[in-house]
Amino acid sequence: MARYYLIAVSFVAIALGWDSLLIKPARLLVVLVHEMWHGLSAMAGGVRLDTIRIHADESGETLVTGHLQFLAFLLSVSAGYIGTAWTGAMLLRSGLQRSWERTTLGIFTLLLFYMSYLFTDPGSTAYLTGLLTSLLALVLLFLGRDASGKGLVVLGSLFVFYSLFDLYDFQRPQATDAAILARYLESRGLQSADAWIGPISVAWTICIVLVVALTLRSAALHGASESQSAPQEPALSPDAGAGSTDIPMETPGAPQPDAAPPSPPGALPPDFAAQGVATAPGPVPSNTSVADSAPPGWNADELDEIRQMVAQMKK
Repeated sequence: MARYYLIAVSFVAIALGWDSLLIKPARLLVVLVHEMWHGLSAMAGGVRLDTIRIHADESGETLVTGHLQFLAFLLSVSAGYIGTAWTGAMLLRSGLQRSWERTTLGIFTLLLFYMSYLFTDPGSTAYLTGLLTSLLALVLLFLGRDASGKGLVVLGSLFVFYSLFDLYDFQRPQATDAAILARYLESRGLQSADAWIGPISVAWTICIVLVVALTLRSAALHGASESQSAPQEPALSPDAGAGSTDIPMETPGAPQPDAAPPSPPGALPPDFAAQGVATAPGPVPSNTSVADSAPPGWNADELDEIRQMVAQMKK
């Protein structure tokens, strides 16, 4: 939940400082990613990417060599706005779901460094924006998973906010990529450019809103499912205490149902007696006769003879 609050704080900070120098580098980063999506989709269409440039007024251009087919050109021009929105949504989703945070930030950093180092002019605004942002992202990666996740939330919030702000640009579509695509369609004999600008702007607006909404909905559902699956301790009744356990409590002085009666002193336990354990014979009482004290199988005469023989041997 704390990271959802971080989204709100990021949105407020970006809105309040939109025209400040502190937010300016972040806005240039979004423009750079916008142009990177143009370049990546153009290379996927079979042309060579030459240079990516961005300017202080937050305009940008992507220069390529080669000829794009109709569908490839359509996707390449559309990839700027939609790709930026998708990038922000995916960064935000990973940060909110706390899944693959360092991996996601690492992939983003690698692509940003790769595109900035190879396809921008050294020392240019695009070059410095890409490399400095990559360095900052590396610091977050080394700080650990939590710092990486919070960095994803802030970056994702920035891209999503800028993508939604771009919807305002569609009120003046002549200054957007929609005009470029409309003129291209006019050059192919598909009605005039003015007839295409409105539908293109509406289609891109719907795509941006859907990408952001569906991604954030997925993150919200994931968080709700995790909270429901978390183990919870069973609630105790108000009168529950030590006596509510299943172990029977003994009452002092009360007879136990299964307890054996106490044995007299010196007696063997019943289990020992049952096993036939021999005990040492005690002293013979004085009033007991010799015959009574004779062991089984012996008579008194035999005992007398034995006593006499023992007496003679002692003499």
